[in-house]
Amino acid sequence: MANERIPDGRQPQGQMPQGQYNRGQMPQGQYPGQMPQGQYQGQAPQGPYQGQAPQGPYRGQAPQGPYRGQAPQGQYRGQAPQGQYRGQAPQGRAPMPRQYDATYNVGQNGNTYREPRLYRGAGPVPPTPAKPKGSPVVTVLLSVLLVAALGVAGFSGYNLLKIKQSYDAPAKEYEDLDDQYVSTAPATVSDSAMDSGEVNDGGEVKRPYIATTAELENPEKKDEIIAGTQTEEAQENGLMQEFPRLYNPIDFAGLQEVNEDVIAWIQISALNLSYPVAQSKDNDYYLHRTFRREDSFAGCIFLNCNNTKYLTDQNSILYGHNMKDGSMFGTLNKYQQQSTYDGGQYFWVFTKDFIYQYHIFSTSTVSAIGDPYRVRFTTAEFDEFIKKCQANSYIKSNVEIPEKARIMTLSTCTGDSSTRFIVQGLLEQVYVSVRDTEGQETA
Repeated sequence: MANERIPDGRQPQGQMPQGQYNRGQMPQGQYPGQMPQGQYQGQAPQGPYQGQAPQGPYRGQAPQGPYRGQAPQGQYRGQAPQGQYRGQAPQGRAPMPRQYDATYNVGQNGNTYREPRLYRGAGPVPPTPAKPKGSPVVTVLLSVLLVAALGVAGFSGYNLLKIKQSYDAPAKEYEDLDDQYVSTAPATVSDSAMDSGEVNDGGEVKRPYIATTAELENPEKKDEIIAGTQTEEAQENGLMQEFPRLYNPIDFAGLQEVNEDVIAWIQISALNLSYPVAQSKDNDYYLHRTFRREDSFAGCIFLNCNNTKYLTDQNSILYGHNMKDGSMFGTLNKYQQQSTYDGGQYFWVFTKDFIYQYHIFSTSTVSAIGDPYRVRFTTAEFDEFIKKCQANSYIKSNVEIPEKARIMTLSTCTGDSSTRFIVQGLLEQVYVSVRDTEGQETA
């Protein structure tokens, strides 16, 4: 009977020194108490079941217990690093829930047996639920949307490419025209040419012509330079007059071979603007055609079809696109700022026979239809028109407009189809064009 186990969990009472069953205070007793060598429940350090026994095989704090507790080598439940079942044992081998007989899993009430339980802890990972299949209709719609998005992206890319080309091609064309038909270095009058020149009233020798427009953009020195330059008689606006001579850097003979519609060339030094000017029988032809008549959104700078190509109307009008890259009249709106005006008050229009110097007196935003686009006025209408232009101007100038003045209006779009931005200049001086300097030595 020493090793016989009673099935119903009851142990006989007694003081047997080597009893196997119940707990107690007896050092070697078999029954109740705190036996140090008891095999079952209590504080016995070598007990195999429940308690604080460090070597107990089952439940408790036994470090080597095989079942439940903190035993590092336990096989079942607890924190044992090598346990096979419940807990955080890294080497546990129970991938599926299994049952075990909790015969040794004695409860606090002293019962020896308990109901079988499932091991807890790191059990099997539940299977991932199958991903629901999408509706065929949704799949088709998503495919259609994807194709549509790719189509839109492709179309947008194509349009961006066309827009880029619409800027690049005209820019290259006008750059080539400037290189081929505009002299980059102004002519310089030599000493020998000066020696053969006229003598003014003060006994000084007049130079045969003015070499560059840059000399004439200083209002304080312009009159002095003109007085020291030879003049030439020519008929302009129906009248024979004496005009100072100015070197013309534009090769109009060459430009007419490219396009016979050329009538002028415009330069604005403050904006680094330099373009040929054409004129057609209407105001649509050059709206989206370059000077070489290539289709392009940039178009060409052109003179109003109702103006005379000799620029003798009260109001001559030049049109140009407000390009986003700053080409054509894309920088004209800089004249909304007083500082731009103070740094460059003039613009120049070159023709084959004459060169026209315009002094800017007004810049403003106006209606797309109205007086700024009239070419002729009565005296009273013109006076009222000039006053209105000056009153609405972004800039302030001291330019006085005489009664029979001739002006030029430079017009560009604003982004609002109902308005335009304009720069207006008074024709302040006319020069005779000097292109052939043969016999007049230049350096």
